[in-house]
Amino acid sequence: MHNYNNFIFEKISWVNEREITKDIFYKMIDKYCSDFSYADYPIYRSVDLTGDYYIIKPSDERKSAYVNENYYTMLINNEWTKLGFPKRTFICTNEYFKYDNQKNPNVYRVIPFNGAKIGVCPFDDIQVPFDIFSDNDYSIKSMTDLNHILKIIGRLKIKFTAYYYYLDYKILYHFLSYNEETKKINFYELPDQNFTLFKKNLKKNNESMKKLNDLFLNINKDDIIKYYNQIKISSKYNDLEQTINKYLYFSDYDNIIKSFNPFDLGFELYDYKEYANTILKPHDTDDSYHSESETFHEIWLDSNILLINEKLL
Repeated sequence: MHNYNNFIFEKISWVNEREITKDIFYKMIDKYCSDFSYADYPIYRSVDLTGDYYIIKPSDERKSAYVNENYYTMLINNEWTKLGFPKRTFICTNEYFKYDNQKNPNVYRVIPFNGAKIGVCPFDDIQVPFDIFSDNDYSIKSMTDLNHILKIIGRLKIKFTAYYYYLDYKILYHFLSYNEETKKINFYELPDQNFTLFKKNLKKNNESMKKLNDLFLNINKDDIIKYYNQIKISSKYNDLEQTINKYLYFSDYDNIIKSFNPFDLGFELYDYKEYANTILKPHDTDDSYHSESETFHEIWLDSNILLINEKLL
């Protein structure tokens, strides 16, 4: 069932969980979760646990269940937190419904500790909003698009041979491979879990992209068009130019942040007391991964939480 289903069924080895007794569970509610009531607007999590009561301490090391790179998680955890958002360490939803064609693990009601912050996606999956809110040529179309862009910026090599698919490298290689200035350009890997090194290497890569762009601009446009026709590639010069400009744009950290403002993208932030008394806005199911529900939202938090098996409620 699309991306969202992958994390619903993922294991939770990236959190510290401990099963507790019913007695300890209710004592902890009284001590740490006094803002909670069973009448509150709910938070659910479906995982592969089997017990009835748990305490969870989310870890900062969570990896996405369905992408290899986690640049967007790193950016949220280091940029959106400045605006009050929680880190993306425990992913939940405001609704739960069974999938007809899959065996569903246990569903738990999530009970945050007092003071918890809740991040809310405007749709049912964090991948969706960027398809809806982007409004310029260099905007981020999706979280996977952001991951893809940053991965490639960190892996550009002067010979280009392994990456013909990206940036029409076959064209660039043909015109730049024998340029002595090209040989001086280096690109640096962009880690997705070391924010300091990520920004340091991205800055270096921005300088490299500027040099690559300068070399590209010195190529005769008519020669590029002629070569396109010769190798029978349907792309146009303008496509190549725009693609290079896009990678140049996103190698500038300030530009990433401009395209990555949570409020511009429709995300909402609540403290738990606000969330508990809120009914989240419905969304157009044509723009969601779960057409079954227009009120299904992906939400996340990073506080300590309690879990109670939904079967007990």
